[in-house]
Amino acid sequence: MSVQETEQRIDDTLAGAPVEYRTPAARPTLAEAQAWCKNLAETHYENFHVATRFLPKRLRPHFQTIYAYCRVADDLGDEVGDPALSLELLASWRAMLDECYDAPERSRHPVFVALAETVQECAIPREPFADLLKAFALDQTKTRYESLAELEEYARYSANPVGRLVLYMAGLRSSSSTFAPPAVSALAAASPAAPPPTTITSAFMRTPGSRSSAPAPSPGCGASPPSAHWPAC
Repeated sequence: MSVQETEQRIDDTLAGAPVEYRTPAARPTLAEAQAWCKNLAETHYENFHVATRFLPKRLRPHFQTIYAYCRVADDLGDEVGDPALSLELLASWRAMLDECYDAPERSRHPVFVALAETVQECAIPREPFADLLKAFALDQTKTRYESLAELEEYARYSANPVGRLVLYMAGLRSSSSTFAPPAVSALAAASPAAPPPTTITSAFMRTPGSRSSAPAPSPGCGASPPSAHWPAC
């Protein structure tokens, strides 16, 4: 999408979303936007506080920003109560994501003001952010999966992107072997460069259909890699 198309199409107000997620009238500063993301992360029930303790301090604002993107997007799908409205809001969120990449100076929502800094500093591509929105949109029309193959396809968009985002944030770059779904888990389990994906991804997302139920404790929360082993963003 070109900058001109973004300027013509985007509606970033998020009217109909939970009040706390609606776009403010004035664009926040980067510090204000990062503080908004941090507050969102620290006031939700996931095991986020445990996960962030395993991160070098320099990565925590980026992790909080990625979390905020996922949390708001997930709630636009799960907490609105109207699938048709959720689809509209998710479409707006996708347009705001495109704007963040194509014309970041125009972003007004605190998530995208902060995210522009994160994607620049950590060189994160657009694809995993966009893939998550496909899963959240699918949640509005499909609630049962008849085969393991169907569920794996859903996970390709609902779970795998979160692991990829964290690996990008940690400084690991994409390759066909590194980012293949089975390899993401194997890499995190075998390498000191990243915590186990169950540690991180369970801090971000609920499983399909869980809505407001708390996630099960993550089995990977007990081990922490030395901060010195993390690559620079």
